[in-house]
Amino acid sequence: MIHEKRLAYVLLQHCILSYRHERVMHQEVQQSEEPDPTEDKAAESDCIYNYHNARLQCGLLFLNIIDAIKEGDGCRLIQCYKVVLLFNYKFKHTKYAYILLLLFAKIFALLPEREAELLVHNRFLNKKGKRGANIPLDLHMEHLNLVLKKLLQTMGGKITETAAQRCARSITVMNEVMDTVYEECDKAHRSGYHGNKNSKETVQSIINDLLQGNVFQFIPGRDGYQAFKKFKSNILDIDYRDFFSWIQNHLKNWIGVYETPHNQ
Repeated sequence: MIHEKRLAYVLLQHCILSYRHERVMHQEVQQSEEPDPTEDKAAESDCIYNYHNARLQCGLLFLNIIDAIKEGDGCRLIQCYKVVLLFNYKFKHTKYAYILLLLFAKIFALLPEREAELLVHNRFLNKKGKRGANIPLDLHMEHLNLVLKKLLQTMGGKITETAAQRCARSITVMNEVMDTVYEECDKAHRSGYHGNKNSKETVQSIINDLLQGNVFQFIPGRDGYQAFKKFKSNILDIDYRDFFSWIQNHLKNWIGVYETPHNQ
């Protein structure tokens, strides 16, 4: 019995060594016999067409995010963030990808239903009360920080921790008083929106360049730009097995850190 097991072990090792020998010694022959499909794809590809399509996709994604924020549409913003997560993972922005993945985990698994709804929808502020005039809450916090810095600068060398806390607590009341004064004086606040009033000529120039270059007409074999010579058609060609493995590893770590509604 022992002799048969040893013989089977020797035969198995022989098969493994033979397979390794064939793979290493005859690898060049096998590669030369089989045509490389990537060369045919590169010859049929249009790098300029791929570049402008990818740029158009990213632009539409950003416009969708901006519009979702202005309309206060939390569900649409979360859907856009799912695509942003893929971009962050693809281009190695691991911190942003980690934050977005944690956000999704809190919304769909970790938080109770009511808190998850608040996390989705309570992300905007509309100070003007107009349609499509929402801003992110973190941007509003930056505005408050700017007001606080101005108040602290007026103190000069007399600033203390107690005085700084007093100024921070007075910001909300001070803004309400200022808004009342503006309304009584029939004076509008200066808008912080940075827009270009004379954008027609710029847009027309860009359109003419795109039409002359036939950038949205697929021409097989056309070389790309100098900085993007080999631009792929799919800019999110990630290995989804690694991506899902990355997700599973973080979910396993978060199980011991966060309490879910089922185990509270």
